Amino acid sequence: MAPLALSPGLADWLRASCIYQPLAASTVLQLARRIQRWQQWPGGPGAAPTAVAKSGSRARDHLVCHNLRLIVHTWGRMAVPGAPSADAFQEAAIQLQRAAERFDPCRGITFATYATPWLRAAFLAHHDATIRGLKLQLELAQLKDAHQRSPQVWWEPALESALEALPVRDLLGLLTPQERQVIRYRYLRTKPLNTRQIARRLSLGQGCLADLEHRALAKMQQHLVVDRTDMAAGVVIL
Repeated sequence: MAPLALSPGLADWLRASCIYQPLAASTVLQLARRIQRWQQWPGGPGAAPTAVAKSGSRARDHLVCHNLRLIVHTWGRMAVPGAPSADAFQEAAIQLQRAAERFDPCRGITFATYATPWLRAAFLAHHDATIRGLKLQLELAQLKDAHQRSPQVWWEPALESALEALPVRDLLGLLTPQERQVIRYRYLRTKPLNTRQIARRLSLGQGCLADLEHRALAKMQQHLVVDRTDMAAGVVIL
């Protein structure tokens, strides 16, 4: 696999995750019990005495910090297209924190086993949200182009800012000719074609067309992630 191009924010995130070593099972058990005492306090964690709340929150943060490598490991085992991003890892860290608050050591499974589905769900949700945002921007670009060609087509000037972060022509240049055709037919026409029409026009099966669209969107997503070098300012390592 080719090495990933990492933004400064993600590189800092990965370096920070390497500081913390895995915990012994006995230490995880002790931390989990302190967290449980806090989370299961009668009336909820907000009603717990200050000493119990501080002990529980410190135990939770300790458990999360020493499992940050699990986030990287989980990403590596997932077939999510595109490059990872610092904000995707941060969302996974938030889910890791929630998993720590709900972990029950009496179930007989390790914390890593319990937390992994939480992390997978976070990465998939972030990927889906990114793709939806990219599709929306492409549709906005189509709407703006239609307005420029025909002023009767509705266009809200305030939407201009939504397109500034997306150099559509540059992104299309990343694609193969066939991928570019799919994106143009699907999003950048005044009257977009449906998948059946595109498949017939390009002599493709529906499955092949879906793969082409997904691959094209993933390429554009990866370019946007790698190029977004200012996101380091928003990264907070738990």
